[in-house]
Amino acid sequence: MTAHIPVTRKATDVGRRNAALILQRQLRSFFSVAAVLRASSSPSPPRQTQTPSTPDANKSRRPQTPEEQKLYDEVNERFLKQLGSSESAEKVWEDYSRLVEGTIEKFNYSILSHHMLLKMLEGTPAPPTLNAKAGVVTNLVKGLGKYARPEEYYQLARLHEQRNDLPKLQSLINEMRRNNITVTPDIFNCLIRLHLHRNDISSASWAFNLMRRSASATNTPLHPTTYFTLIRAHLARNNIKAADNLLTQLHSDGLHLDVPGYTSLMIQYARVGSFESALKIYEHLIAENFKPTFETYRALVMVYCRSGDLDKATKLIDDMESGLLEGVTKPDAYTYKFALRAYLSQDDFQNSHHYYIKMRKSMLPKDETLLPPRKPLLDETIFYPLLALSLDTSHLPQTYQIYYDMRKFKIHPSQEMFNTLIIAFATSEMTEAMTLVYADAKKHGVWMEIETTGALIEHALRRGDLDGAVDYAVDVG
Repeated sequence: MTAHIPVTRKATDVGRRNAALILQRQLRSFFSVAAVLRASSSPSPPRQTQTPSTPDANKSRRPQTPEEQKLYDEVNERFLKQLGSSESAEKVWEDYSRLVEGTIEKFNYSILSHHMLLKMLEGTPAPPTLNAKAGVVTNLVKGLGKYARPEEYYQLARLHEQRNDLPKLQSLINEMRRNNITVTPDIFNCLIRLHLHRNDISSASWAFNLMRRSASATNTPLHPTTYFTLIRAHLARNNIKAADNLLTQLHSDGLHLDVPGYTSLMIQYARVGSFESALKIYEHLIAENFKPTFETYRALVMVYCRSGDLDKATKLIDDMESGLLEGVTKPDAYTYKFALRAYLSQDDFQNSHHYYIKMRKSMLPKDETLLPPRKPLLDETIFYPLLALSLDTSHLPQTYQIYYDMRKFKIHPSQEMFNTLIIAFATSEMTEAMTLVYADAKKHGVWMEIETTGALIEHALRRGDLDGAVDYAVDVG
């Protein structure tokens, strides 16, 4: 086995010089061979000498031949390997930048440059902290000037967005406008998302309005996703009026979301308590002959439940269960949970327990997982009020079942609730339930109140269990 030899500074310098020599040979090889290939390509009318920066120069460009492209790809691949293994990535990126500039200067091939740019952006590794990659792209775009395709600017805009570099993205947009290049909605979307990432919804709205004016002037179609993103951002900040205005603007611009988009907004509006707006979205969806999905109807159940319109919620759930809604499956556990919460808020145990049972029957194994990051469908926010309501309404058999389910989810009552349960089961002669809860309470170190101890002893004496009564007294003591 060959021994590992430490790399010294001298060895590194020699390696860099060798890499530079290889680079020079590669560049000379590429430019010389490509020049020969150009001369030997199929006959074509002689080109007039023109200034490369003029629009006419762009018209005189021709696509590179397959041989030229193959040679350029080989040089490009060697750089990719260097960039993946070199200890001096910054230096290699600088060399790569010179290759880009030399290609544009000597050949003035926009198509060749486009190919290089896209390949570099998609396939070339670069450390996140390295500025040279963005520098290479900037040099390329500037070198192409007016002849750069919008897709290239978009690739650079995405790079600035990913690096959270707002000044460079704004500078790029200003450069495009100076060069009379249309700033596409995709690039504006990069700017809008970056402002929202910085929690600056005011600047995001300004960029959105600028995008609309630009699109109107250039007759460029907009995409409803932009409206959707901003509406959600406003709702997340409880700016309901601004969200409503944007939704109205979306429709007045002749645009529509898809069904999942409308469904998502219904949920968002319901979460901030704007139930009227949520219902208007559903009505618009129906008016425009969109076909609601299962998720849409589940969202509508959520809206009805949270707004307190439980009759409509119950009717819709019944319709889903009976198969009256075409193409819609039966309610899932989440749908029943909306109704369960709503009836709990009204202290209606009968209906709460009804939907609790339906929910339990419809739960899938994955719904019962306790593994993060997924929260279980049934947690303290459901069990505690349901358990308390069952006790208050003296539905003790159901109380015991609810408690038993709680144990499966590893959820335990408070000390006060433990004592209350033991007293209730002891006085009602529910020996099995009382014994289980008492054992759990002791296991969790629950302090027994005097009333609880008295109820336990009395229960044992009523059953003629003198030893049991003594045991309860000793345990407490």
